[in-house]
Amino acid sequence: MQTDRVAVGREAERHAADELRVRGYEIVERNYTCRGGEIDIIARKGDTMVFAEVKARSTDEFGTAEEAVDERKRRRIIKAAEKYLATHDTGCENFRFDVIVADICDGRYDIREIIEDAFYES
Repeated sequence: MQTDRVAVGREAERHAADELRVRGYEIVERNYTCRGGEIDIIARKGDTMVFAEVKARSTDEFGTAEEAVDERKRRRIIKAAEKYLATHDTGCENFRFDVIVADICDGRYDIREIIEDAFYES
């Protein structure tokens, strides 16, 4: 079961990265991991680095995709982004945290929404 969830998540991330490319983003890295955190997609558009969390749902029975990015998850993403920025010369002046919501229906992945500035570093 866990393997299926991982596969679904990876496929949703692939579709999200494709959608970002269509919208003019450069995908810098996918599945960046460090001690204490992980970022699904790191992208760049102009002088802004975007750290994106991808959430996929086939039903809202256990809450919406947006609700799944809780405070704990946000802290882990922010921590990973801080480590990324400290170890990579991005040349970007700005950064933000986005949530990308993918709906899954009959094996199809549809990017429903890209929530820009979904949360902030506190």
